[in-house]
Amino acid sequence: MSDPMAQFRTAFFEEATELADGMEATLLSLDLETVETEDLHTLFRAAHSIKGNAGTFGFPAVAAFTHQLENTLEPVRQGSRAMTAELRELLLQGVDLIRSHLHHARLEEALPAKDQLAQEALVAKLQAGPALPAAPAPATPLASRSGTGYAIRFEAPVDSFRRGVNLERLFRDLGKLGTLRAWLDTARLPAFDQLEPEDCHLAWDLRLESACPQASVEEVFEFVAEGENLHIQPLPPEHVVPPLGEILQVEAGVSPKDIRDALSQQKHLGELLVEAGKVKPEAVSKALDQQQKKRSQAEASTVRVATDKIDRLVNLVGELVITQAMLAQASQLAHTPAGEERMSAALLQLDRQTRELQERVMGIRMVPVDMVFSRFPRMVHELGKQLGKEVELVMEGQATELDKTFIEMLVDPLTHLVRNAVDHGMEEKEARHASGKPAVGTIALRAASRGGHIHIEVKDDGRGLDRDRIFAKAVERGLLPAGNRPPDEELNLLIFEPGFSTVEQVSDLSGRGVGMDVVRQNVRALGGRIEVESQVGRGTTIRLVLPLTLAILDGLTVRVGEETFVFPLASVLESFQRQASDIQTVKGDREVISLRGEFIPVVRLQRLMEGGAADGAIGRTLLVLVESEGRRAAMAVDELLGQQQVVIKSLETHYRRVEGISGATILGDGRVALILDVPGLLRMEASAAVPTTVEA
Repeated sequence: MSDPMAQFRTAFFEEATELADGMEATLLSLDLETVETEDLHTLFRAAHSIKGNAGTFGFPAVAAFTHQLENTLEPVRQGSRAMTAELRELLLQGVDLIRSHLHHARLEEALPAKDQLAQEALVAKLQAGPALPAAPAPATPLASRSGTGYAIRFEAPVDSFRRGVNLERLFRDLGKLGTLRAWLDTARLPAFDQLEPEDCHLAWDLRLESACPQASVEEVFEFVAEGENLHIQPLPPEHVVPPLGEILQVEAGVSPKDIRDALSQQKHLGELLVEAGKVKPEAVSKALDQQQKKRSQAEASTVRVATDKIDRLVNLVGELVITQAMLAQASQLAHTPAGEERMSAALLQLDRQTRELQERVMGIRMVPVDMVFSRFPRMVHELGKQLGKEVELVMEGQATELDKTFIEMLVDPLTHLVRNAVDHGMEEKEARHASGKPAVGTIALRAASRGGHIHIEVKDDGRGLDRDRIFAKAVERGLLPAGNRPPDEELNLLIFEPGFSTVEQVSDLSGRGVGMDVVRQNVRALGGRIEVESQVGRGTTIRLVLPLTLAILDGLTVRVGEETFVFPLASVLESFQRQASDIQTVKGDREVISLRGEFIPVVRLQRLMEGGAADGAIGRTLLVLVESEGRRAAMAVDELLGQQQVVIKSLETHYRRVEGISGATILGDGRVALILDVPGLLRMEASAAVPTTVEA
């Protein structure tokens, strides 16, 4: 039987994640010199909303933690505590812990011991802030929602005996609230010769099974709680599978301290395999990245659609019903002039509505590119701190919409590009001063819709690419012959070769080429292309040009022999005819044509795809000029059939991967046409090519 609350919990996780993202963005955008009151209210409202919703949907651990953040933010927005850089860093850590809470709550897991300890340390630091008033009790009793009880860590004040605190009575009062179990922790006891008889160094781990509100528990500790010496954590609800340690506490009386000590010594699977020599650390790190990526993809498997998009679809379906009635009426008069006229009008209307329906349905998958961009302010902030560089991230065009599949596949490429821009593109502060640049470097992340494509740019004002070193490195690696330096556009693209790097020491963050091949692979998989512009001392711009969607593309349909192929229009520059005599032969059997002063290789598709001989150059030759990744080629075809939108079907899923082919489509007459992979074709041609000089 399906869980009727599942859909609401899914909505909670999505909304809570968005609120956490919003908190992070607000924190990063704060000007600490003049903090806007509205920003503080925004932070408080976000924490309050997460807490309230978490309590409502049965996630007391999330509610309890965000309640602590709320308590920290309250005096800040009231003006009794300053928002400092240190407090901002602590709150950013709090946002990370909210995300961890949400992730594990979604999987119905308890928070891992490592995060639990991080949370306790963070709460202690937040409560230790100046002028922090006593935390108010939560507006809604959280424990009554959990219905299980509390895990309590209590460290008695050192002066408990001198103040006459009756600890025995405290535990008796606590026991009246429910079933209490206590484990004494003597780890705070000093050495015997340093022991003061009047000092108390005892601590307890307590487990209180009770349905009482948390405020009742806090009331018991009212006169001994000093902030960091008391931690009250609601127990997981009953439907959550408890961790082994919690079962051992209940069934075998194992103390929480012993469990924490054991967990701190426990080794992860990766560490065990590395120690056994079964795998290298790099492989474990890569596997962990893949695991996290798959988790993120699983968590991001839904799309939230604006209601106005749904409304427009409903209206369109209504219009289609009317058109269907018009066609039915027209068919009854099919053999009369009036019937033909009505049929023609209805078909035109159906064509318009079908096209609009297609656009509307595709629009449902379109989401703002801000879903990717929103993670980079934090990344740049952290990288800047780590590397000791001052970097400002400027973002534009966050509202530009892109297919959701693209959004998920863009995360890795943009992460590598931004890391490289900060780590290697941006100079040190002293170097920027010496070259007359402002100390604060700028990285611009832009998205824009241009000519039916999406352009995403990562632009830095750093040192720029050193093409001399790139060329030398390419020669050293055998990628280019010595003495045959290609144009700058081709040299720029060499940074995307696997493992290609010109830096002396590759950092653990990035290196031109470390991960850059991932950028090229993902952009190719999306049917896009990469453009690189760079000036030494001025900076580098890397532009990803992507189609709007993976499902449908604008194509140029051509005939080659008896077969029909589709060129993605994004790769087509122009088509033209030339006399066969205009095509010149170079060394070997390569053909080139001169176009506006540039020699362009001629690729005969029939020979390339079938591996046989193509038709001889007789009469006029029809050529389609294509470009991808800085390379151009003139594809010889027999006939241009026209431009049209085609629905992409995966060839790999139904057949197998074919070099030079990116997919297939079904034409209007029912025939199958193959969609050409232009970068793949250029690679196939280049692999067979030899260094050329044109014969006179």
